[in-house]
Amino acid sequence: MLANNKKIPVTDWLKRYGLLNPEKPALIDLSTNSTLSFNSLDKRVDTLSNYLVSNGVNKGDRIAFLCFNSSVIIEIIFACWRIGAICLPINYRLTASEVLYIVNDSEPKVVFVDREFDGLWNEVLKDFDENQLKTISFNSLTKQSDYEDIVQSYSSFKNLNETFLDDQCLLMYSSGTTGKPKGVIITHKMVHFGSVGALLLGVSHYDRVALANMPMFHIGCLALCFPILFAGATLVIMRSFDPEKTLKAIDTPSLGITTMFGVPAAFNAMKNTPIVDSIDFSKLETVITGAEAVPISLVKWWINKGVILQEAWGMTETTASGCLLSKENIPFKVGSAGKPMIFNEIRIVKTDGTIAKTGDLGEIQIRGATVTPGYWNNKNANETSFDGEWFKTGDIGKIDDQQFIYIKDRIKDMYISGGENVYPAEVEDELNKMSEIIEVAIIGVSDEKWGEVGCAFVKIKEGSVLNVEKIWGFLEGKLAKFKWPVYMIEVAELPRGGTGKVLKFELKNNILAHKFNLK
Repeated sequence: MLANNKKIPVTDWLKRYGLLNPEKPALIDLSTNSTLSFNSLDKRVDTLSNYLVSNGVNKGDRIAFLCFNSSVIIEIIFACWRIGAICLPINYRLTASEVLYIVNDSEPKVVFVDREFDGLWNEVLKDFDENQLKTISFNSLTKQSDYEDIVQSYSSFKNLNETFLDDQCLLMYSSGTTGKPKGVIITHKMVHFGSVGALLLGVSHYDRVALANMPMFHIGCLALCFPILFAGATLVIMRSFDPEKTLKAIDTPSLGITTMFGVPAAFNAMKNTPIVDSIDFSKLETVITGAEAVPISLVKWWINKGVILQEAWGMTETTASGCLLSKENIPFKVGSAGKPMIFNEIRIVKTDGTIAKTGDLGEIQIRGATVTPGYWNNKNANETSFDGEWFKTGDIGKIDDQQFIYIKDRIKDMYISGGENVYPAEVEDELNKMSEIIEVAIIGVSDEKWGEVGCAFVKIKEGSVLNVEKIWGFLEGKLAKFKWPVYMIEVAELPRGGTGKVLKFELKNNILAHKFNLK
């Protein structure tokens, strides 16, 4: 029996599967048309680990990557974990100044950079002395690179530093949809219990083949990758999301894709792809969606295609583990994000600090094994984001009498019109049913009479005509009039962050900068 103060060591999954199932495919990289068995992957991680230690990387040091989706990312992450370092994914969609902020805050010792982003990285390096930041260049499309020379030339690694579950393994910066990103501390314990939870819920299994086509710098995709590798299953890596390429990969019998995760915008894009009606979806067993409000109309459209979208809710601070709607509760509970995952507890708290009654709205708070211990170098955020061991998510939701959780909106997205709370996600869900609309985002804007009113930013289908009066006619009898947007602005695209979330603060900033005229 372990003593209460005994630290629990981390199991090296890849090394175990390298021994148990050495020839089984671990990674299939579609960009390089290459496959790595668990044995080959383990050996590459070993030599990369040796290189890092030989170049002065110690336990707790940060190692960053800036690249498109690639098998190299998995190698970097597991090499970091093998030596006790902390892996730092960087969003390649950021500007140089935004990347610089993250680099200054996290102080990585080594940065792996895909040559596609040499220009971006060189802009960042202008703020550093020569050789201050060690950069390893590689090409995610070929095997000819400095990186490949490293993994081919170094000998295997003998780990002398034990790593424990409470040790930090990742540093992931939130998408910054409301301002400066915060560095979220993620521990081995969070990853471990998130992976076990996914295994118990059937998301991962030894015989699954999962498609990783969402950005691997984001927890949503990594929270699929980790349970798949934890189960000894196979991960298919797509360089970046492309709706047609995704559909073709699903339709490829030799890949046999069974599992995937995508944000609602991705499923909306695939829905509007011409080849969608010719695709065989019969092999798909588990399809998870989340990261933003999931339109009920989108879920129902995919059900008619034989694809069951299981809505999930989580965030970087919970290792993307929060709650999940099980397949047996679809379509009966469509619109719900399901029930808490096995190692988490969730409660709904009202603005006065009391626990909300069944069906009442409040802030979603969560505690459990997959919840972050705090933020990196951010005392203020650590003080304001927790109520004891409960993490305050900033999301508004409710729990029904069967303990199903419904995500209403972000607290910061809600606006008050004439004293009434308006949740944009509710209105967006209705408007997504209009045949003229591809996608829509609603924000609150100042109004002399009502305090705030809604403004709808709409991407309209080609050949369609839409105005705010037509929107009002559609919403008649569906939503109370105080929820109707007063303004409508047509846009070619909605601004989105690296995770696919709409950047509503950018829409608000554009209004304040008078880039759009409200009439």
